Amino acid sequence: MKSIFLIATIIILSISSCSSPENKASENEEKSSQQTKQTVGSSLYKLVETYSNMGYHRTGTSVDAVTNKWFADELKQIGGKVSQQAFKFDKFENSVTVTLDGEVIPSLPLFYEGVGSVETNSPFVSSLNVMSLDRTTNALNNAIQQAIDDKNEIAVIATQNKFGELATPNRFPKLGSGLPVVLVPGKYATKLEEADINVKYDAKIVSAESNNIIAVFGDTSKMKPIVLATPLSGWFNCAAERGTGIAVAIKLASELSKDYPVLVIGAPGHEILHHIGLAHFLNNNKIEASIIIHLGANVAIGVKDEETGSMKLAPGVNDPRSIPETARTVFVRMDTSIFKSLTPVLDKIDLPAVVNPPHWNGEAALWAKSSPAPLMSFTGISPIFHTPSDVPENATNAELLEDVYNAIYKSITIYMNKNKN
Repeated sequence: MKSIFLIATIIILSISSCSSPENKASENEEKSSQQTKQTVGSSLYKLVETYSNMGYHRTGTSVDAVTNKWFADELKQIGGKVSQQAFKFDKFENSVTVTLDGEVIPSLPLFYEGVGSVETNSPFVSSLNVMSLDRTTNALNNAIQQAIDDKNEIAVIATQNKFGELATPNRFPKLGSGLPVVLVPGKYATKLEEADINVKYDAKIVSAESNNIIAVFGDTSKMKPIVLATPLSGWFNCAAERGTGIAVAIKLASELSKDYPVLVIGAPGHEILHHIGLAHFLNNNKIEASIIIHLGANVAIGVKDEETGSMKLAPGVNDPRSIPETARTVFVRMDTSIFKSLTPVLDKIDLPAVVNPPHWNGEAALWAKSSPAPLMSFTGISPIFHTPSDVPENATNAELLEDVYNAIYKSITIYMNKNKN
């Protein structure tokens, strides 16, 4: 009897431990989804890391040249026919050193504000917020004018922000007031007023060159391509600001080109407000597109919980008149009846849209003006925007990148299916 009971127990346990075919399929699908997510998310994050680790991505520098080659090589590896379009511009070349009580601190000239050579122990000093979104604030302009009125040779400004970082606004590539201005991290504001200071400054305007990277996938003569546009340059390492959009663009090109012709445009020159790379491309090319996807700033920007270290996507907003310091949004030009089919996908990443706006920001404005095609422009902002803290571990992670990529990919495929001829 004992042995019979034991056999029965084993049979019961075996039956209870087995899943039904339906449950097994569901478990396998879930496991496969998790593995795919990990693989895709990890590959996207690796692209962000590679881009960010190249250095400071300013147009016309050696890092810019390395970045352009890397981006071109990535597109070639996934089947793109890649070309480069050179453009020339006036580059702000500089060397600056700021010491406080003999300690060298981080510093950066306010590009194009003033040229020449200056060394002084008595600069104009101030502390203020130098950026509104990515533009120069009135406070900074007023401080520069005060320094000029007070007959100063140079101004040193501590840049106020949440983390006491060095931050800089985008600039026009033309000479400003003529007064040399140096920016230093906000955390030095008090010491800037109290310490012995020495400033050495040298800057000039020189002729320079960079390249737009253009890649074609498939036959664009038979069908208007999906256009994927991403800026390639910025002030610092730009992990979220540039890297997340670049990574998503590469992955989108790889997957969408299996079913549709695709045109990818990577343009340097973002940190100069004329967006000179993209402007040069659009001035010399007529774009016919099924849809334009502009992957602007901080496409997959995350917000880190200071206590747990966990990260989630920055909140979505759709009021361009009131942008908080941390936010993501998407501007959309599209038939509203078609766009409604995209909203459930975008809702999954908390991304409400500004639909058919009267005005567009940044590079999106150039795209909106140059082509009547449907347009989606993804963008965002956070306190690490335009600072050296925009590095991968502070900016995003594999899961966030995967979620954003999936939402954009699904939005495009839904749109293309709705517009089949």
